[in-house]
Amino acid sequence: MKIIAPVLVLIISVTSVSCCKTDELAVQNNSIKLLTRASWKQIDSERITNVNPTSDWHTYEACRNDNITTYKSDKTYEETEGVTKCNAQDTDIIESGTWSISSDRQTLTKDGTDFRLVTLEYNKLVLIKQESGYDLRSTFIH
Repeated sequence: MKIIAPVLVLIISVTSVSCCKTDELAVQNNSIKLLTRASWKQIDSERITNVNPTSDWHTYEACRNDNITTYKSDKTYEETEGVTKCNAQDTDIIESGTWSISSDRQTLTKDGTDFRLVTLEYNKLVLIKQESGYDLRSTFIH
């Protein structure tokens, strides 16, 4: 009986740890599926300081307001021009690079820049990027 108790504790501990790792992986895989299932269009941008958030989306040029960001399952992304281009000679792809989601699903990293992953749902994505003196909250939808 003295040998069985430690063995049981060891088995339960190993099972618990592997179960948690499996759960974390499932959450991360689900996040990847949500992020890559369709392209995202930004609908708002807010500066968050010590006072109320202030939307500055209305100050953006119309040619930026219709840009589309697509996260691909191979961990690359592209931001492309929408219908309205800022310059007719611009290429369709504005920006491209690589992305990742942290295992705790709290951070989206694009080309080495971290964004706090506030919301990642079926049709809504909210990211916060720390800027100098304020946070910038960006909201996207499908």
